[in-house]
Amino acid sequence: MRNASMRPCVWMLLTMMPLCVGAKKYSAEPITARVVEAGTQEPIEGVVVVAAWVLEGGLEGGNIKGVMTVMETITDQSGAFHFAGWGLKSKPSYIRWVDDARLKSYAPEFFLFKSGYRAVTLQNQSTEAEEHDPSAHTSDWNGKTMPLKRFTGTLHEYGLDLESFNYMLSYMVEPRCTWTQIPLMIKALGRQTRIFRAANARVGTFYDELVDNEEYRARDGCSVKAFLREHGE
Repeated sequence: MRNASMRPCVWMLLTMMPLCVGAKKYSAEPITARVVEAGTQEPIEGVVVVAAWVLEGGLEGGNIKGVMTVMETITDQSGAFHFAGWGLKSKPSYIRWVDDARLKSYAPEFFLFKSGYRAVTLQNQSTEAEEHDPSAHTSDWNGKTMPLKRFTGTLHEYGLDLESFNYMLSYMVEPRCTWTQIPLMIKALGRQTRIFRAANARVGTFYDELVDNEEYRARDGCSVKAFLREHGE
């Protein structure tokens, strides 16, 4: 009798849990920063900057389960860029409660690229103990400068230097066609791919990974070919 009496409570708990988990909403403050050349501190115009607020979860808590928001822009003559604040926003509808997806305190993550410079990724400084799930997010980089270093070496060496950046970018934009939200970055990497090919350098970029995996990317309902045509690639 005791087990039978508990069944309605268990059923109610399982029914309500997704609603409780999905009820949390997030927001982010505006971000303004500048990109400068390391050493000289001269502003760098034309740097593509992507900011991603990524939801992580899973058994070890570090697997990407979705993306709250992705923004991109290009630095102006003074090296400056700006991202508007956003929120309050709920998690995407495709996030399952069992994923325990969280927007951790080191979000957002920035991806910076301009041909001829070492591409970088930046995020908030956070210890493991501080990687909690705050509702309101700010960036440590707001009001600061982000340094980029010129790359010195061969084109082949440059391609190898970009490998880690390409991998991290690909992993970040994996969920549900998120890559369609960063056309500026994809076009910039496409131009870099053509530079590599013209010099017979056997290296590539995330652009190549997109083109070579049309069928895989289309499983979420997004066509790489249609996307590239739309954006003049």
